[in-house]
Amino acid sequence: MVFIGDVPVGFLQLETVFTENYDAGCSLTFYNRDIVQWLFWARLPGDILIIVGAGMFAYDVLKKRFVHREEPDTVADGTIISRRIFAGDDD
Repeated sequence: MVFIGDVPVGFLQLETVFTENYDAGCSLTFYNRDIVQWLFWARLPGDILIIVGAGMFAYDVLKKRFVHREEPDTVADGTIISRRIFAGDDD
């Protein structure tokens, strides 16, 4: 995204500022040039990947945040199995 859209447009804008003036580099006329518009559209696939990836990440976080977890297995005396294993009880 950066090397397809931002860097080339930045160099074109820098060239316009040096050859004409600052106002020309920031004007709407500069951004309506065909090459600048094409470079902005060339960023679209990368932008879509970022948006889809952020959406998938947010969905995964929300799904894991609000999931109902099952209760751990217990034995006859009511203690949790994993606590007995980690505590070293071998009865």
